[in-house]
Amino acid sequence: MKEEIVFLNNKAKNYKLFMHLYLAERNDTVCIFLNPILDEKKRVQRFQIDLSREMSKRNNTVVRFDYYATGDSEGEVYQFSFENIMSDINFIIDYSKRRFRIKLITLLGIRLGADLAMKISDIRNDIQKLILIEPILDGKRYLLEQRTRRKAFFRLNNITNPIEFYKFKEKSYEDFQGFLIQFEVVAYIAELNSIASITNKSDGDIYILSNSSAKKQMLTNNKVLQKNNVLFSLEKHSDFWSSLEMTDTTNLVRKVLNLLT
Repeated sequence: MKEEIVFLNNKAKNYKLFMHLYLAERNDTVCIFLNPILDEKKRVQRFQIDLSREMSKRNNTVVRFDYYATGDSEGEVYQFSFENIMSDINFIIDYSKRRFRIKLITLLGIRLGADLAMKISDIRNDIQKLILIEPILDGKRYLLEQRTRRKAFFRLNNITNPIEFYKFKEKSYEDFQGFLIQFEVVAYIAELNSIASITNKSDGDIYILSNSSAKKQMLTNNKVLQKNNVLFSLEKHSDFWSSLEMTDTTNLVRKVLNLLT
């Protein structure tokens, strides 16, 4: 196993993306991770690293990268947009296919990354498998949870009359605890409905890993999921998105590895 850090230029957009490659001795599969956003991106970091290293030991090359305006890639957080995200994902897929000389890619999406994985699979025919971890089942509810956390943060830090919305450079933004998100992005998230997207798929090789918070919605649709060759697995683990990086995700790592064998 070898690891490699790359700053790769997305020529279509003329900016550089940060990539972390976990190179296997042979490529049984090449898996691209699609990140969550906001502070969930930071909380999932340790899990991604542990999983990537275990995958590469089992001949699965892994590509992790940061979208433009997030993480270690170029750009400022207020420049985050879905137009750039879609360009970045397509660019990384094409780069990975060329570099590793393969025809099909596995996408492993986490939270918003899971919804993006489904969107990409609708417009490309080179996605072999989708592994979706905690997809956002209801975009409006997701935003409500984020705003509730924001209010709690203000109360805990005795912040009165906080500024939650900004406008500059002729664009409007909502502040999610330091992450300025364009209104267009917020509106996109509000319309997310993963259940509808998943149950409309019929191409198989889709695996959904979820904790108890999504149990009711997923089990309600389980017959449709089975009919469409979608495997849903209720995995018991800590609340991955509101706890620290020390959360034990050993079982989740093991489950993903089993799906790849």
